Amino acid sequence: KRLDCSTGELTTPTKRGTFKIVNKGKSFIGRSKNYVCYNYLTYSGSYLLHSFPYSLDNEVLDDRINDRVSNGCVRFSLKDSKYLYDIIPCETTIILN
Repeated sequence: KRLDCSTGELTTPTKRGTFKIVNKGKSFIGRSKNYVCYNYLTYSGSYLLHSFPYSLDNEVLDDRINDRVSNGCVRFSLKDSKYLYDIIPCETTIILN
């Protein structure tokens, strides 16, 4: 299955290589406390696979896809992030290229 995603900006690139999913969760509040992302999978430190960012009122803040827009994480639509969350257990090896 092919999933469209967005990756890190040139100044905050996505970490590439082979990793293991070390933990996962339903949601997290962003550092600035003004957004939430859903269905996250952690693969290296603060590098995650997750949904687009949403406001605390549940409005999509940035749904650009197939572009370099994040602070290093890999962003997916809510539907696709849920799909990944459901099928990928912790300790799964992933390759980001």
